[in-house]
Amino acid sequence: MTAPPPAAGPAHTGAGISPESLLEALRTNAGSLVDGAAPGSADGAPDVSTLTPSRAHAVLAAWTGARLHAGEPGLLVAADPDLGLLVGDWCFAHALQALAHDGDLEAIGRLAAAIGDCAVLLTAEPAPAGRLAEIWQVTGDALAPSA
Repeated sequence: MTAPPPAAGPAHTGAGISPESLLEALRTNAGSLVDGAAPGSADGAPDVSTLTPSRAHAVLAAWTGARLHAGEPGLLVAADPDLGLLVGDWCFAHALQALAHDGDLEAIGRLAAAIGDCAVLLTAEPAPAGRLAEIWQVTGDALAPSA
């Protein structure tokens, strides 16, 4: 079982998650399967500043999974494309589990839909530039508390 997301602490994303903390969480549960992955960057990450810590953590982990599936760096980078797919899958599972840990069914549904949208988008040749970023920003916005 994946560890719950960190509640607080310094992070490059401002959401309690850093490239290093995501990699450590994956290593805790996936062990050597994530060897060859390294901390990346939050550059281009969706704005999750209005989300709860669990939702922000999940969106950023899933965004990283989508980026890795697209062959792009996210909070993590992979040594090769095959490893990128595997680590991306772990990021998706980690994100969904973080929400399940809190019983957040609404967020699980929205996140699962975004993961599916990314999968469909990545089958396009070539994948439309900017669409992945749009999917994750819309997902983050949808998970923000209502005013």
